[in-house]
Amino acid sequence: MKTNLILLGVFLALVAVVVVNRSGDDATAPTTAPRLFKDLNKEGIDLIEISGGWQGTTWEMALRGSEWMLRNAGGFPLKAAEVQTFIDAVYNLRRENELGTTPDLRKSTHTDEENGRLVRLSSRGNVVAAFRVGRSVKGSYEAVYIRPETEETVFHTRTILSRDRDRPIEADDGGMFGSGVRGFDWHNYVNTLSTKWVDTEIWNLRGAEVQELWLSRGEELDAKLVKHGEDKWDLVEEGKDPVPGDADAASSILSPVRSLSLRDVVGEYDRVKEEYGLDNPEVTLLMTLRKKVDKPAEPGEGGEGEESKEPEYVTLNRVLEVGKKIVRKRYDSYDDKFSEDEFYAVHIGPAGGFDDPGEASRAKYVFLVDSYGVGALKSKTLDDLKAKAAEAAPEEGSGDGDAPPPGDEDACGCGDGCACGDGCGCGDGCACGDGCACGDGCGCGDGCGCGDGCGCGDGTACGAGTACGDGAGCGCGG
Repeated sequence: MKTNLILLGVFLALVAVVVVNRSGDDATAPTTAPRLFKDLNKEGIDLIEISGGWQGTTWEMALRGSEWMLRNAGGFPLKAAEVQTFIDAVYNLRRENELGTTPDLRKSTHTDEENGRLVRLSSRGNVVAAFRVGRSVKGSYEAVYIRPETEETVFHTRTILSRDRDRPIEADDGGMFGSGVRGFDWHNYVNTLSTKWVDTEIWNLRGAEVQELWLSRGEELDAKLVKHGEDKWDLVEEGKDPVPGDADAASSILSPVRSLSLRDVVGEYDRVKEEYGLDNPEVTLLMTLRKKVDKPAEPGEGGEGEESKEPEYVTLNRVLEVGKKIVRKRYDSYDDKFSEDEFYAVHIGPAGGFDDPGEASRAKYVFLVDSYGVGALKSKTLDDLKAKAAEAAPEEGSGDGDAPPPGDEDACGCGDGCACGDGCGCGDGCACGDGCACGDGCGCGDGCGCGDGCGCGDGTACGAGTACGDGAGCGCGG
């Protein structure tokens, strides 16, 4: 017992030493060290330029009236709050933790001309702050290397915003000895446009039901998937009779397209379409959708005993064009190594007829998206779009359907309104009374338990590696 008390006392003493040291070093340094750019006025900044370094990208963020926009990309809107946060971070850069001035130090910290990201802030045409941002300290994005453009001195800094200057700083141990404020995340602000600066949503397809998918890929593929029932599709080629289409293929196209998000804005479509291969796209996807129209109830409607009106829908068209593949270098500060990321240039349309003003404005630009977002569009073949033999329902009277075993005609729950010949394999253990309409396209033999709550008709392919109980959350049949 006495030994345990001694050990506990030693541990608490060590904790106290660490807390005092951190309080004496980090917490007071930002408030006592002079600012790096002492003449900078936060209110007067009207241009931010970020360029150079291993990324090779250039952003010109300009104030036009009361709005901040990406000047080099045709005026794409920026988040004003993030711009102000960034300006405040520059304002609070301090002459703290000077490391040295040697060329080797600048190279190892990525504050040299080759790898350092150059940041310039201007007011009425005059540069009021200019510096290079180096790599983050391994395992921490809050502590980075900074070097003023006109100096050789490298600073190891943890930038604290004005709003947080009176709060204690969190320790580098991940908060084990405190829960103070963390430093400014320079890494995500200067390296990737989509992390902080812009709204990354390309379009809003929530609530829209896709009726047709027309996929064109030069001479390789030109075919249309047409929906004619819950999770039932026909494959249509010009001059040929329709054949059953593959619902899983439709889902694998729709799922990533619905959630496409931009990683970079490279310019206005009319100006850069040739540079990024969009004057003659490698892939074109035309989608015909319908969306329910929400209308306010008229006086006297919706009373007790009155029949509700059929919902009204509007038909929409959306086009996704895919251009060149773009490869960019990426640096992982944690592992201290470079790798490459692959993106594709895309454009959405048409420019007119959008019900969402945000989508209409985005049709003016060319974006880069992650390669996996359009991978299915570039890889699908005609055979992929055709329904597999097991999915195609047998013709009526063919005798090839899954009939219940003799003496067990109701094993499939046929009395619950499910026709056993609708494609539900009665021997597969699918009870039609579990809430799954077998004709809705839910293949019971695909590993999908119809009572598991997996939305077979909502774009979730039960046979494509999706666990039905993983929270997809819709009933089979949509």
